[in-house]
Amino acid sequence: NSDFAILKGTIDEVNNISEIIDADVYLNNEATENVFKDETKNYDIIHVALHTIINNKKPMFSNLVFSQTNDSDDGLLHTYEIYGLDINAHLIVLSACETGCGKLNNGEGIMSLARGFLYAGCPGIVMTLWKVEDNQSAEIITTFYKYLAEGKSKIEALRLSKLDYLKSSD
Repeated sequence: NSDFAILKGTIDEVNNISEIIDADVYLNNEATENVFKDETKNYDIIHVALHTIINNKKPMFSNLVFSQTNDSDDGLLHTYEIYGLDINAHLIVLSACETGCGKLNNGEGIMSLARGFLYAGCPGIVMTLWKVEDNQSAEIITTFYKYLAEGKSKIEALRLSKLDYLKSSD
């Protein structure tokens, strides 16, 4: 979507990840909402690095922001659309701002973008609860995938990558 700044750190992020694990990479105009909807059922791990539009009052209208290439694809994947996807992945990494934020509904929990992926069939989600800077996020996430490739569990890989980042940052 042309209304959003290019996240240069995310390009490095996905390229670094593709050197660690076997991955198909969709960048810029290839990273469309329609491609995402069509391809999600084909992957064991889905990594999404992009902008979000969070609507905490009406979380079903929060969006992942993809490239817009034609009139039938507005580039905005709404949470309510995610609920209808057929996802076979065991892990989705939402490397985008506030993907775990939403509205607390009694008896339901937090209604968020991430929850849509749980409902669509993905049992493991890495998400953020705040705004993230794309270069630092890229560093943490790249290390996360290195630990996954070494055979660490998702939880241990994330814990170790955060600890590594804290050790190396000022």
